[in-house]
Amino acid sequence: TGGTTRSDGANSTDDSGTSTISITSFPVNVDGLTNTYIDHSGILGAELDEVGYDYEMQFTFEGPPQFVAGNTEVAHDISALEAARLTQEQDMELAVIARIQTAFMGMHVVPGGPYDPEETGSIQATLDKVEEEDASVGILGWGVGDVPPTQLVMQRLYDKAFFQDNSDFQVATSSPSAMPKLVVDGELAMGSFSATHGAASQLLNDELKPLYFGVDLLQENGWGMPPLSDVVTTQEFLENNREACAAIARALNRGTDWVYNDAIDEAPEDPELRDILIAEEPEAAEYALEYHIEDGTKYSPESTTLWEDNGVTDEWVENTKTALRNVEEVDQLESGWEDRLEFVQF
Repeated sequence: TGGTTRSDGANSTDDSGTSTISITSFPVNVDGLTNTYIDHSGILGAELDEVGYDYEMQFTFEGPPQFVAGNTEVAHDISALEAARLTQEQDMELAVIARIQTAFMGMHVVPGGPYDPEETGSIQATLDKVEEEDASVGILGWGVGDVPPTQLVMQRLYDKAFFQDNSDFQVATSSPSAMPKLVVDGELAMGSFSATHGAASQLLNDELKPLYFGVDLLQENGWGMPPLSDVVTTQEFLENNREACAAIARALNRGTDWVYNDAIDEAPEDPELRDILIAEEPEAAEYALEYHIEDGTKYSPESTTLWEDNGVTDEWVENTKTALRNVEEVDQLESGWEDRLEFVQF
């Protein structure tokens, strides 16, 4: 099974008695690349078949709503932060069964442009200028995992409000494929994205540069490691299908191993995989992968972006919980989530 769409419920059983698990994945970025690989290569199917399951994978931007509606059991497109919010907002008991990426996306500007800190004098001066000129700031959406780090950075380090109902900036939402060009063209003063969220070509060609990376600033200030995407299911599903959850985690780890060791030789020459990386040219796709797997790549954050080992670790759990507690302190997460969110080690 691979790449199929499902919207009629989850965990069906075929005539042979095999349970079919419904899974969602973000369709772009490196997590979309990893899940496409384990889907198309048969890795995920083989791991699940070994423990008596089948699956259906849906690549969609609507994964979180599908999960909340009960139409899918396992989501590769919900972070521990989003899961913590869902425990309170949707009265759910959830489990994080693997980690994928940190909230590595950064706020970007045009080099030499009016909002380049080398022109304004500092990051603070840039943000003051954007506010004073009532210029627009781009994000992928208020529910995306890079927003809470942005809120913490803006409020605690630069004395700026960045909330949906209270913001010192004009905030516009845009798709990953469109936003970098809007910044380059001056339609947006700055935008939050990354090399695998549409900006590979522009970063490679020095048309864009990072203003800051929230994940780096949070780490520097001891505010934890915010997550961007993890693998999440309900505690009930985990309890009834633990072997299947472990198989999904194993398959993901094999996919990430491919990204770290082989994708850079394969993906740039494959138009479908380049599309997932939102990179038109092979050179841009190669840079997008280097951005995640090589330290010190141009315009990349200092912090880890893609976990090489997808397994949940004690250190990661504590770092993630620290970030979530800080998000709670700026009133962007309701209390009580720690009692309803489980972190699972297989």
